[in-house]
Parts: sequence; structure tokens; C-alpha cells
Amino acid sequence: MEKPKKPTTDFDNKQREYVWSYFREKKVVHFEDTFIDAQKAFVINSALRWAIKEIRDNSMREPRWKKFKRMIDQYVAGMVEIKWTKGKPTSIEVKHDRRE
Repeated sequence: MEKPKKPTTDFDNKQREYVWSYFREKKVVHFEDTFIDAQKAFVINSALRWAIKEIRDNSMREPRWKKFKRMIDQYVAGMVEIKWTKGKPTSIEVKHDRRE
């Protein structure tokens, strides 16, 4: 038997729409016939939802949000990886092989 789902709140809807608009803007999800390429979508979704909750709870202000969003943009561009440390997303610089 399935668990009953919690009712969707206005906050949930706004959060979901922000994440999807980010996916569209950065072209994170690609569709080709019956194939869906969304390699980074799970991490981006998790990180953005975490940040939005932090903003709602007044734990993240504008300067920190700008820095955080830059980290997400760098993740999309392949410049950094994102890992979770003590319940918070952090970035790790990606080392590129200079012989390419």
C-alpha cells in the first residue's frame, strides 16, 4: 500500500517552478526522441531546493545566494563538482587534463 502524499503547498509549487525554470534556462535536461539526458539534474535540484529552503528560513541572504548560484552555474559548466558536507552542498574544483 502506498503512503498518502502530503498536500502540495504554494511554497512547494514555487520551488518546483524555480528549479524547472533554471533547468530550461541552463538547458540541463535534453530530450532526443525517447531519450532523456539529465545527468546533473538530481544534484542541481537537491542543491537549489536546499538553498531555497535556507532563504525561506532566513538562513541565507543575498550575497550568499549569489555565491551559491555561481557555484551551481560552475557545476553546470563542468568547472566544479558538488558534494554534501554536514548537510550542506559545497564545491570541489575539477582538475582538467591540459593535454586535451
